[in-house]
Amino acid sequence: MIKNNTIQGSDGYLDKTPVFQFILLSCLFPLWGCAAALNDILITQFKSVFELSNFASALVQSAFYGGYFLIAIPASLVIKNRHIK
Repeated sequence: MIKNNTIQGSDGYLDKTPVFQFILLSCLFPLWGCAAALNDILITQFKSVFELSNFASALVQSAFYGGYFLIAIPASLVIKNRHIK
């Protein structure tokens, strides 16, 4: 088992960078961007394959970006609660 010797200061900053978490997060950003870039292309293709109306395809787009808005509130509460402890 790996022992973690990272110390958190009173200001909340760590004394060293957690390398694995940094690399993992750095790899996720291009994947996230790829999904966002492919969204418009895939909706156009799904619109023709599944015979979606303009309204239905707009709902798909709204659900994709609405998720960012909806998850922001619980995520902020988690961050706030972790900061207090």
